[in-house]
This record gives sequence, C-alpha cells and structure tokens, in this order.
Amino acid sequence: MKVKTDSFGAWLRGGTVQVALRCLSAMLLLGGALMMVPHGDLLAEGNPPPFMRGAAVMGAGWLLCFVVRRFPPLWFWGVALGARLILFPMDPGDDMWRYAWDGMVQDAGFNPYALAPEADELRPLRGEIWRHVQHQSITTIYPPITQLGFRLIHASGLGFGGFKLAYLAADIAICVILARWWGRRRATAWAWNPLVIYSFAGGGHFDSWFVLALVLAWRAIWRGRAPTAMSAAWIGLSAAVKIVSAPLLAWGALRLWRERGRRAAIIYLAWGALPVALALAAFALTTRGWPRPPGEFTMVARSAELIPAIFRGLFGPIFGINAPFAIMLLFALWPIFRRPSSFAVCAERYFMVFLAFAPMVHGWYFTWAAPFAAATRNVGFRLIGASGFIYFWLQQRVQDGGPWIQPPLEKACMWLPLLAGFAWTEWRRLRRR
Repeated sequence: MKVKTDSFGAWLRGGTVQVALRCLSAMLLLGGALMMVPHGDLLAEGNPPPFMRGAAVMGAGWLLCFVVRRFPPLWFWGVALGARLILFPMDPGDDMWRYAWDGMVQDAGFNPYALAPEADELRPLRGEIWRHVQHQSITTIYPPITQLGFRLIHASGLGFGGFKLAYLAADIAICVILARWWGRRRATAWAWNPLVIYSFAGGGHFDSWFVLALVLAWRAIWRGRAPTAMSAAWIGLSAAVKIVSAPLLAWGALRLWRERGRRAAIIYLAWGALPVALALAAFALTTRGWPRPPGEFTMVARSAELIPAIFRGLFGPIFGINAPFAIMLLFALWPIFRRPSSFAVCAERYFMVFLAFAPMVHGWYFTWAAPFAAATRNVGFRLIGASGFIYFWLQQRVQDGGPWIQPPLEKACMWLPLLAGFAWTEWRRLRRR
C-alpha cells in the first residue's frame, strides 16, 4: 500500500502533471469569477443560484491548487489580479449602500451614530442610496476611523468604484506582502482564496483595511521576534477600523508582562490605544458628535452563527440575546492568550474562537485569519475559502419567503470544513511539539 501511495505522490509531483494542475486550477478560478460577475446583486430575484454555481467552480479551482507545488510569477499574479479585475465591475453586496449613506450623512454635517436613516432630520438626503439601505431604523455600527474613510471616499465623487478601489488596494497590498515574505506558494492562502477575492473585489467589504493593519502588525512583530510599540500601534489601528481585533493586544501585553514587567505591558497597551483615541477625537471634531453603538441591534442580531444557534436550539429563548455569549467568549479566550505561541498562531486561535461564539457571522468574516495561513498552513482557514460561500444562500432562502436562518444541514456544510481543518492543524501542531 505504501508503494502505491508513494508512486501516486511521485506521479502527482511530475512536471507535466503539475503544469496541467496549475492550468486547470487557474482556469477554474478565472472561469468561476466570470460566471459570478452578472449575479452580484444577491437581492435580485434569481441571482443567488448562478452566483453559487460560479462560487462552486472557483472553489474547485481553489481546492485543486492545494496540490500545485510551483507558482511562477506570471501564473501567480495572473490569477490573483485577473480574478479580482473580473469581479471588480460586479454589483457589490448590499452593505455598500450603508457605507455610501454614512459617508453622505457625514458630508452633510450629521452624525450617523445619532441619526438612523429613517430620521426626519435626514429627509433631504433621501434618494437612491437611502432606498437601498438595509435596517433603516438602526444607527450605524461601523467604527469612527472607518466612518472617516467612508466620508473621504464619498466626498471624492467616485461612487461605488471609489469604495471598491480603496478596499482592493488594501487587498492587493496584503498579496504583495505575503508573496515577498512567505513566497508565492504560501501566499496563495490569501491571493488565490476565492472568498477573499469575492469579498473585496466583488462584494466590496471594508474588512481588507483592518486585515492589512493586522498583517503589518504581524510583520513588525516578526522582524523583532517580540512585541514592539509599532506592532501595538498597528493592532490599535486595526481595532479602530474594526473593533474585533482589539483583544489581540493581550498577546503582546501578557508576553511583555512576563518578560519585562507590568510597566512594559502598560506602555504596550497605551500604544495600542493611541490610534483608537485619535480616531475618536478626529471623528468628534469633524462630525460634532461621539460614536455610540446601536444597543438593540447588538443585543439580538444573528447571522449564520454556530454556538449561539446550538444553545438556542437546545435551551430555547433564554439564549435569544447575545450577552451570555460575550461572557462565554471571555472565558474561552483566556487559555489562548495565556499559552505562549507565535502571533500568527494566537491570531488564528482567537479568530476561530471568536467566530464560533459570535452571534453575527457574515461570509467575509472568514477572511480575517486567511493571511496567517500563509505561515501556519492552517487547513481550516483554507477550506473555508470554498465552504464559506454557503452563507450567501441565505439570500435565496429569504427570496423563497423563508427566515434569515441557516438550517442545520447548510450550517454543517459551511462550518465543518473549518472546524475539522482547524482541529487537524492543531493536532499536527501538538504532535510536532
């Protein structure tokens, strides 16, 4: 049996076979992107099924590239940039309307944290953007520095193209950093990942800003092999864009506390808090108001969640609010930060636990840990690049008159590849140790 396995492995590594696999993987990724382009508006009737077929083709190309051993520059960048350029003209996700609305509200001198889109004070701004904004009774949920970004892009007059360009620039910057740092083969964990390609070039989500800041923090830590003020500032900037990365400051603070004492840990946290404080001050000065989260929305909003759905299914409405899961998350995170590990491993574990306990999970959230897989080769965060598209089938469920709730089979098909692959990676890590 071993001889047969070795023979198959040798055949798979053969030059002709590798060229064929590389060609087929590239063709599937680019062809799937072409199939998806006309169907980006997932709120439009009939669009989700062909969108999902294109995603399945891209996913097949993505899984196939796992066995490709060489990625010459022309192939690597041809697919990485080509797929993004193909998807760039497609209709973005419906969140884009809220980004544009928040920018317009700020340009008009109003505070999007104080006034919901349906507010009478904003009636003069109502038009096409307002008609497409979801959850009009809820004030914005996006952090201050992100709001300032929305304002600048809206003021540029470039429309949705300006928003997409800003997110795509951060996305491509991550590709460049990973390719130069880890090599092209490992950089495919981000650059060829179909969920990454769609989320920023196609869907137009701003999360690439916050991921880029995390990658720069990781790079700063890697060069010095230890937490630095610069790495804390980059993590703080990431948290100012999307608050979920703020707990990663605990990695450096606890390590410095053990190695250099409490004063070094406090200084590190202060460097991390500085970008957040500056962003709050800049927003307050330019918008004449302070940010505040929409309480009702944060207490009950749900989307493709895992552990909250399991608890509600087992114990009923008592777990219909989100507060208990925040407490559970704190207890689950403590062993991750307490155990010594590299920043990349800690970040992967943090995002895995955070997403498992989060009441609201969107498909593009699975891209958050994708760059770290370039170093760790985490199987789970690679497989979710294909299975994460199952999230978008919720749009078809709503069009069919159903609720915004994933049935157990869809939830299992989306989450199990991530959980199984993550567990496999952790098991291999323990064996090596």
